[in-house]
Amino acid sequence: MNAPVASSGKPVSGHPSWSTSRFFRALALALVAALVTSIVAALLIFNKNWPDLVYDSVDYDVQVLDNGDLRISQDLTVTMNSREDDNGDKRPWRELYQRYQIKPDRLTGISDISVRDLTNGSTYRQADPPTDPDNLDQVPDWDKTMAGTWYMGTVSDSGLESYKPGDSDQGSACGAQGDRCQVELGWNIPQIAEDSGRRFRIDMTFHGVTTAHPDVAEFQWEPVGDTNQISVEHMSADVRLPKLIGTEKNKDAKAWLHFAGKGSYDVVDDSRIRFSADRIEPGQHLDLVAFFDAKRVSSVVRTDSQPARDRIIKQERQQYEHWHAEQTRRARIGLLAGVLTVLAAIALIVVMLWQAFRTYGDSQYRGDIIYYRQPPDLSPAVAAVINDLMLTRESPIGRQLSATILSLASKRAIALIPVKYEDRANSGGGSLTKVMRSLLHKGKRQSMEVVINPVCSQDRASLALSLSEEACLTMLEGASALMGSKDERFDLYEMIALFSSTEAHHGKVYLEAFDKAVKYETNNADLRAYRHGIEVLPFLAVLLAAFILLAGFLPGTVLVRAPLAVLLVAVAAFSIRYGSSQVLSRNGQLMAGQVSGLRRYLLDFSDFSHRGVEDLVLWDRYLVYAAAFGISDRVVAQLAQASPELTDFDWLNNNARGSLLYCTFLPYSQNVPVASSVSGPETLAANSMLGQGGVVDLGTQLTQGLEQIGGLIGQASGNSSGSGIGGFGSGGGSFGGSGGGSGGGSFGGR
Repeated sequence: MNAPVASSGKPVSGHPSWSTSRFFRALALALVAALVTSIVAALLIFNKNWPDLVYDSVDYDVQVLDNGDLRISQDLTVTMNSREDDNGDKRPWRELYQRYQIKPDRLTGISDISVRDLTNGSTYRQADPPTDPDNLDQVPDWDKTMAGTWYMGTVSDSGLESYKPGDSDQGSACGAQGDRCQVELGWNIPQIAEDSGRRFRIDMTFHGVTTAHPDVAEFQWEPVGDTNQISVEHMSADVRLPKLIGTEKNKDAKAWLHFAGKGSYDVVDDSRIRFSADRIEPGQHLDLVAFFDAKRVSSVVRTDSQPARDRIIKQERQQYEHWHAEQTRRARIGLLAGVLTVLAAIALIVVMLWQAFRTYGDSQYRGDIIYYRQPPDLSPAVAAVINDLMLTRESPIGRQLSATILSLASKRAIALIPVKYEDRANSGGGSLTKVMRSLLHKGKRQSMEVVINPVCSQDRASLALSLSEEACLTMLEGASALMGSKDERFDLYEMIALFSSTEAHHGKVYLEAFDKAVKYETNNADLRAYRHGIEVLPFLAVLLAAFILLAGFLPGTVLVRAPLAVLLVAVAAFSIRYGSSQVLSRNGQLMAGQVSGLRRYLLDFSDFSHRGVEDLVLWDRYLVYAAAFGISDRVVAQLAQASPELTDFDWLNNNARGSLLYCTFLPYSQNVPVASSVSGPETLAANSMLGQGGVVDLGTQLTQGLEQIGGLIGQASGNSSGSGIGGFGSGGGSFGGSGGGSGGGSFGGR
């Protein structure tokens, strides 16, 4: 038989780093990874734990009175979300409240209180504070007895005590607590499970807020204090100052807004201060510091003989500069971290893509062999490993086993005999097993027997078996003994069923021994090298993506940073799928030339129809390596097309008896209906026994059967495989100045 001439096999220039099919498979995995990361980012952005109670907006209209007190009108919009008690039962809303701090140097009392429900237009009436505010559900007929009332009380360890708004004696306002206490203004609403957009108006007067100095009168009002635990989405205020005709514009009133979030303020016409703030989080304070000409007020209770204008401006400037310096430092750190993160991400993306294409190229044969006629200088199992290294990512043990079993048959260590279950049942030679009966019940007729030839026990050395072939033969001999077969003859599918059962410890031992033998042969041949970076870099990329999503100090919101994280994870997935952690060594390149050349030769056989099958020994080996390469079905079909004599019964008997060709083509030559696809847990692997043209494709048959028991190795070993401020004090942005002003407001609900 004439064979195509093989070149020298010396490496040539070029790098075969592109595979269209591999690229699209990797791209598909990258898109899936990007989608999953996008979903995670969306959950971080939108899936918040919404609080039970939220102040959607609070709008203040404040008048500074001639005596320095503040007359406050507060319009607020509240959202009360559904909530549960400790038993998981619905817990309705019954009461809303606000708390303020009474202090002799900031706020001496609160009076002139009124509460109105703007949603339904009702005006609340005053009532006594609840004796047990934590157990309002114990109050009978709440809507009739308590709803529509408001109260004012001092907060103590024992609960709420009576507070009399407007007491002239500053010390007696807090009762036994002296001149400092916390007071609670609450209003009782009709029971409701949840409500959105409920609006109320609270009017009150803050006493003792302003301090009069010889030059200016100043106050620090704190509508929201550090102790507040309710989010305020938006707050605005219009604070009107007492008027004084003739005051020079921009020389009298000054103001500053202390808020670490997004806020702004403006002093308008020297008689009005406006400010607004968004997203006041729990634990944040908001203070308005202001002063104006002392001549605007009279009868201010708290006075100070020292001028205050320059001192206040200096203090505020120091606070602003300190806060601004701290914000600048944090911004620089955040910007630097952001730039470094982006650079690291870009570097990882570039290196991962380069590494993916590079390692895949290194796993491919780079020589100039086109066709290789002789079987490679490797055992069939190791040839399967090298073939899979170039084509796929894993080397399924089923294909290694099937090729090795066929190799034993080609060396006459065993014989593979296609038989029919009906013939066995009618011969009287023995009863049908459970597996056979299952196949007959499903209409399947074809089986395959394994016969271990005497040479295995009499002259084993003459077979010249490799380590993997020796381990496979030992497995078959062990299966024969375990099944109690006579004359070392047993059914292949019964062995598969036995080895696949969870009780078959010996089967797992044999399979693990075969796997170790294949690995030893592969490592001993020095065919592979490892590129661990193909896994390390994607792992680092995923960590960096998580850092980008979770690190709050980085510039931008999660929504802004998410695309970079998504891109990182997508490229990481692409790199893992496209690249290869195992590449061909220098010796592996030589063997890969033989493997790829023989594979191409077998696949292109129909293009060389002048070749025949006179060299039966060589064609037996071809079928062995076709099984190792996973191309048995195509090789058998092309062989049948190119050599019609293989379908002749007499020719097979006279020329190919005992060979793999004989086992493969005999059923067709006899017009025997062989088994089609078989499925079911008992048969495991008797799938797709037919090749094209009606012949029995032994390689495919064995591979599909043995694939299903290959996973037992992983189970046995415990492993599993896969793969600015304007004019200072006249307006501008808020800054994180000091808190502790008049009020120290905090909000809540029961």
